[in-house]
Amino acid sequence: ELAALAPHASFGGHTRFHPILPRCSDAVARKEISGSRDELERMLGHTIDHFAYPNGDYGPRDVALVREAGYRSARTIQAGWNGPGTDPYELRATCVEDDASLNVLALRVSGVLIPFVKLRKIWQRLMPARRRS
Repeated sequence: ELAALAPHASFGGHTRFHPILPRCSDAVARKEISGSRDELERMLGHTIDHFAYPNGDYGPRDVALVREAGYRSARTIQAGWNGPGTDPYELRATCVEDDASLNVLALRVSGVLIPFVKLRKIWQRLMPARRRS
C-alpha cells in the first residue's frame, strides 16, 4: 500500500507502535523514533526527513532523539504559525477535522481561531472543573 501511495503522498516518521513518548524509557523512545525512520526508508527506498510526535506528546529528550535519528524536522499539534525563528523540531500546525466544511477549513487556515483556542486553554486551567451531582 505504501508503494502504491508513494507517487502521490509524502510519508514521515511517527514511531513504530504509537507510544506516548514521554512515558517511554530512553531506550524504547530511541527505538520507536529511529526504527520508524529505518523501516519506512527500507519500504519506500528513499530518505524520510520529517517526523510527527504521536498524540502531540513530546519533551526535550524526544526532540533530541528525533534530531539524533536524522530527521530534519518534527511537527507538534500546537496550534500556530511557523516563522524563521521556529525550531524545526517543534513545528506548529493547523489542525482541520476530516469532515470539516470549506468554511471551517478557511477559518482554521486563516488563523482566526488560534487566539480563541489559546483563551479556551487558559480558561480551562483557571476555572475548576464542575462537579456533577
